[in-house]
Amino acid sequence: MCNSAHAFARPALSSDMRTARWHIIRSLRSLLRGGRAASKGWFAFMNAMVIPLLPRDGFTVRRVGERWELVNSRYYGRAVVLHSWPRDRHTEAFEHCYRLNGRTVEELRAAFR
Repeated sequence: MCNSAHAFARPALSSDMRTARWHIIRSLRSLLRGGRAASKGWFAFMNAMVIPLLPRDGFTVRRVGERWELVNSRYYGRAVVLHSWPRDRHTEAFEHCYRLNGRTVEELRAAFR
């Protein structure tokens, strides 16, 4: 039978990890109190991580009344409009959509020749 206190013990953290955790907790407390964001120091302890702000595909353009709307219903739902253009600027809307989906504008123009 295992000792219950030992079974759920936290793994030991290195001093760098403890310092990074301390800086993160301090900056979050500061933000919650309405203070400034964390000092520059805690960025030195963060690992590089790339988080995509936009999905890489699934963008579509739809016409609603007198405007074109850019949506990505797969990720954000049908009600979320990411951008809109007036009806007469449809070329710009479709080009933008193609670029966001990882395709070139030349592919779009070739499709309509």
